[in-house]
Amino acid sequence: MKKLILSIGAVVVISVILQAQTSKTINLTVAGTLSDSLTAVNRSTITKLTITGNIDARDFRTMNDSMTKLIAIDLHAATIAAYSGIKGTYGNDSFKVYPANTIPVLAFQGETSVTKNLQSLIIPESTTRIDDAALLGPFYKMTIFAIPASVTSVGEENFWFWNVTTLIVGNPNPLIDPDLAYSNLEYEMDTTVCVIYVPQGSGNAYKSADKWKSFKIVEGNTDFLFIATPDTIETTVKDNSSLKLHSTKHWDGSCDKSWLSISPTSGEGDATITLKPTENKDSTRTAIVSISSAGETTLKAFVTQKSVDVTFIKIETTKLSLYPNPVSTVLYCKAASGSIANIYTIDGTQILTQNISDNGAIVIDALPAGIYFIKIQTDNNKTIVERFTKL
Repeated sequence: MKKLILSIGAVVVISVILQAQTSKTINLTVAGTLSDSLTAVNRSTITKLTITGNIDARDFRTMNDSMTKLIAIDLHAATIAAYSGIKGTYGNDSFKVYPANTIPVLAFQGETSVTKNLQSLIIPESTTRIDDAALLGPFYKMTIFAIPASVTSVGEENFWFWNVTTLIVGNPNPLIDPDLAYSNLEYEMDTTVCVIYVPQGSGNAYKSADKWKSFKIVEGNTDFLFIATPDTIETTVKDNSSLKLHSTKHWDGSCDKSWLSISPTSGEGDATITLKPTENKDSTRTAIVSISSAGETTLKAFVTQKSVDVTFIKIETTKLSLYPNPVSTVLYCKAASGSIANIYTIDGTQILTQNISDNGAIVIDALPAGIYFIKIQTDNNKTIVERFTKL
């Protein structure tokens, strides 16, 4: 049985596209020039921004203060340069020294359009410190965040991640400065919901560390990560559907059925993957779309298409009431008695089949710790897929 594989350097997140987006990639050869690279229209229309090259505190200020439509920021290939001056994130024309390779103080803070709407933030892979209040937020719409292994310290007043359910930390040593009197980690993140993934062998250190010990801690091999956002979309067969891919390295996509094509089938970094079906004049049919990185399957999305008289495609990651989640021994599922539950590993291997009893209990204490998918086949032949974490 394959192990759960997580990623810090190569974060992969799949989610359903629900709105139109305007993407722009900017290479800055000189740090501090993002503002000069944007038109007034850019500032009010760009939703997804990728920056490569060199950035500094001035560029973070531009993103947070003047780019009003941002929902995704990818800085993984950028390098943070040092800056000294009055135009950085501290504001108020205050002179300040901003170190290199550091997310600057107050980079994303206050209820700006960015902090309220940002769904994805990938910080530079060369980052060594997240400075005080650099990620103060509050961030309302982010559900996952990754801290690269290169980060060795985190300042106070960070992580107002109210809805983050998955935090991935690449450093085996707990990342809160020991002399800090206060940090928002356990106050502004939901300790009953958020699961923190740490490198293999570092679980005990995090479980005993101040600021971290209140969370569910799961150890993993921090090479790859895959997460599926539980959303559902329905469209007529004449329209395309799409998945949004966030990745910091090369990926490959494939589909196991000829009636559903995907485009593109490979790439570097983020992409919108279009799902295009042929018309279905027969009975209901299913397909599996797989996204892999470095030879390891990182996601299997179940796609069901009914016949033309029903005319919709459903990406089967519909929400299902599961509790507790994360779970240690018994998982309870709110599904009709007689429904069939199938449990899959993250690479799509089916490992358990069970009929749902009256109380909805599914015993999973024998499963190794990790992320799994549960697929419910209801008595009215409806299929629902949800993700859960086994502690």
